Formats: sequence, structure tokens, C-alpha cells
Amino acid sequence: MGMTRPQTTKIPEAFTGRGIKTWGLTIASVAYLGGAMRRIALTGPALEAFACEPGNDMMVPLAENGGPTVCRRYTIRHFDRASRRLELDLVLHGEGIGSRWASSAAVGDVVELGGPRGKITLATDAAWHLFAGDDSAIPATFAMMEALPEGVWSRALLSIARAGDEQPHRPRAGDQVMWLHRVPGGTDATRAFADALSGAPPERGHVYIAGESTLVAALKKAALMGGLAPDQVSAKAYWARDRVNGGHGEP
Repeated sequence: MGMTRPQTTKIPEAFTGRGIKTWGLTIASVAYLGGAMRRIALTGPALEAFACEPGNDMMVPLAENGGPTVCRRYTIRHFDRASRRLELDLVLHGEGIGSRWASSAAVGDVVELGGPRGKITLATDAAWHLFAGDDSAIPATFAMMEALPEGVWSRALLSIARAGDEQPHRPRAGDQVMWLHRVPGGTDATRAFADALSGAPPERGHVYIAGESTLVAALKKAALMGGLAPDQVSAKAYWARDRVNGGHGEP
């Protein structure tokens, strides 16, 4: 017998007991954005009381074939209170329950989500901002870049599989996005990151790094070796290559 379609369930008490808010929402639309990125938009009256920070994510509890509930976390790409619309962007990679759910999610599905959550958001005291990571970092990177004031120096270095996987965003004056293609002979992400860091303004800035754990570790090391203090670096490993995501939604 084949695998059944993953279903959303209730947020486990282990999380609600720690103050994670729950939201009963309905999927309003689903769309592929190119590459392996999918956008799931949700709506519901409860969103009138919703608030989030750029870079926050939402927890989705999932189960299939009578198995235990596991939680996956997906970045909030957009939120509009007036239209009560919450958009989550997520990368379909691997054969995990999260990718299976995202691939099969349909308009009209009712979903319980937990959040918003996440400790990484914009450093308000920074004079400039440098973002780096892989495909999974794109939603948080653009959500934060688009929230910056006009004219603030910001750069993003984003590693994607191939040309054509670039994602749209709303650029501001001061933004620059460099897409690094993971193909033989492609630009090395660590070298490009070091070059961008050396070209940053002299004032105190902040670096945001997210994505696959090995890449995150290499870029964080480069940031510290480049002279940044630890409190100027926000780094988060979203996933680990060849390792199944844990039941709590972390790599």
C-alpha cells in the first residue's frame, strides 16, 4: 500500500505549553515560484489579531499513516492584515514529510499553525545588512530586505541550483542580490561572501546566514575571520545534507 497524503494535526502540547500561539487557517492559494520553491497562502478571520517580525516562521504539525506528529517550520514571506493573508514560502527538497505535504497541499485545506516564532530578525542598530545562504534562505532574506528603510546598504548572496531558479522580490534603492549557481565552475559562496563583506561600509553592520548546516558554518567562520564580532552575526542552520529532519523541526 502506498503512502497516504500527509495531514496537518494539532500543535503538540510541548509547544503550546511554552506559549506558542495556534492559528486555525485555510489555504487560499498554492503556487510554484520556480526551482523548488512553493508558496502556500493562508487566510482566516484570526489573522486580524496576527503580528510578526521579518524573518519569523510558522510551525506546521504533520502526520501520516497513523504515525506521530512532527513539526516543520516555514518562513513567513508576506503578511497583509488588511486582506488577512499569510504567505509561507518553502523549498521542496528530499522526500520528507514536509515536502510531501507542501506538494499535496490544496486550496480549501484547513491547517493549524503555531507561531510566529524565530529569534533572527533585523538588527535595528545596524548601519548595513549582508544576507547569505542557499535556496531555503531566500524567503527570510527577502522578507527582511524588503522591510529595511530605503537607501540602507544591503546585499544578498544566494546559492541556487541553476540559472532560472532566481526568485522575485521587491527591490529597494540600496539593495543588491547576487545569485550563485551551484554548477561546476560556479562562483564559490564563501569567497563571494568574503568579497561582499570586505566591500561593506565602515560603520557597524550585521550579517544574516541561513541554509544547509555546512554552508552556514563556513560562512559564519568567514564572517568572524573578516573582523565581525559574534553579536554581529545571526546564523541558523535550516537543514543538514543527508540527515533527516528531527521530530522537533530542526536539522
